[in-house]
Amino acid sequence: MLAFKSFVAIVACLVASDVQAELPTAKLSHPSGSNAEVFLFGAHVKSFRAAQDPTRDVIFMSEHSYLDGVNPIMGGIPIVFPNFGSAKGLPGHGFARVTSGE
Repeated sequence: MLAFKSFVAIVACLVASDVQAELPTAKLSHPSGSNAEVFLFGAHVKSFRAAQDPTRDVIFMSEHSYLDGVNPIMGGIPIVFPNFGSAKGLPGHGFARVTSGE
């Protein structure tokens, strides 16, 4: 359990504006050197770089994503909540993908 606790420790969380997307992001870093970047819109993981190879981003982001803060983002790791697929009265794959965390 101790290893798990040290793995999830967040050293820095900075909110910044992503220049390419104009969407706010949270930048997370770990003492090991790993880091991630998460869009606040949809709590969507945009980037993850492991400490073993900090130059290699292991998350794919489509160049064709709508980064307008309205449509779901293509690529990365989306948060799907409360439903997969369609559900009466809810957007496809839930409202979390099209909600801002600001």
